[in-house]
Amino acid sequence: MSMMNTGDILETIEMFTQDNLDVRTVTMGISLLDCIDPDPKKACENIYNKITTKAANLVPTVEHISAEYGIPIINKRISVTPIAMLLGACPDADPVEFAKTLDAAGKKVGVNFVGGYSALVHKGFSAGDRRLIESIPRALAETDIVCSSVNIGATKAGLNMDAVKLMGEAVKKASELTADCQCIGAAKLVVFPDQAGDYFVITIGVIFLVPSLVSIIGYFAQSTEMRSRFPVEGVGSLLFGLWLIIMPGFFADLLTFVLGFILVMGGVQQIASLSAARRWMPVPGGFYVVPVLILLAGLVALFNPTGVRSTAFIIIGISSLVYAASELLNWFKFTRRRPKTPDASVKAVDDIEDAQIIE
Repeated sequence: MSMMNTGDILETIEMFTQDNLDVRTVTMGISLLDCIDPDPKKACENIYNKITTKAANLVPTVEHISAEYGIPIINKRISVTPIAMLLGACPDADPVEFAKTLDAAGKKVGVNFVGGYSALVHKGFSAGDRRLIESIPRALAETDIVCSSVNIGATKAGLNMDAVKLMGEAVKKASELTADCQCIGAAKLVVFPDQAGDYFVITIGVIFLVPSLVSIIGYFAQSTEMRSRFPVEGVGSLLFGLWLIIMPGFFADLLTFVLGFILVMGGVQQIASLSAARRWMPVPGGFYVVPVLILLAGLVALFNPTGVRSTAFIIIGISSLVYAASELLNWFKFTRRRPKTPDASVKAVDDIEDAQIIE
């Protein structure tokens, strides 16, 4: 058990009192896909009811946590499914009515901002994208806490230049419509290329690269007598990690398959390690449960990517924690008890005994 350092406590207090340390925003994500309806009024009613129901306790909970731990939490925010996806089912709807619904629902639950008046047009315009983009200036001018964002490009798809032109006009018009309140409309609008997928893939590549280098260097650093088998999985991880880092755009749309590959490799490696450990000590069958589950999770991710994609990050987190815990347990239980290489005298005695038995 670690002792609490008085200096660390005082430093933390100083960060709060003098450096104004705080948690800037807490965001609650809400999917509105089940609110889609051809009738715009019904769709807006569904949106309002779902937000006010799901986020009813968001602000009280955040304020309770802030008071309990003494950490200021400045903004409470809700992020919803891009509204352009809902507009596709309502060809005659006024997009601004959806923005007003978000604004009313956000004020009802007491949050500071509602994000999601958005469109993803890096691969082209869908049915509701252009209508939403054209309505952004008026929507931001007629609401108070609604924020808008538009993704206009990606590494693999390139830039949607039509969207670039439309968004340039939207930013200018949003500023003009809110000129009497410091052009707040433009401040609530974000235009961005989607690089998050690439960065995440590069991070996965680094995660593969570093341990593989350690395993390979550790193998060659050992003396010839102490070396076991060559770390083939280390070489595979090294090559795969380099591939992810060099070509992240290729994998940006295949994160789920990458996840499945990671889990399958981890499961197979643990099963192989446990099988090898049986040569010097008994391995209970229960130790195979976690590697088999990891392997099955990887196979599900590979063969059912659509069902896994929405929870990919959760699966990555849980699987990584389980994998790390089981690796530590296996090392503590088996690897430490691996017998050392027998010396020459023992081997000679064994040879003599074998010879005598043969005679």
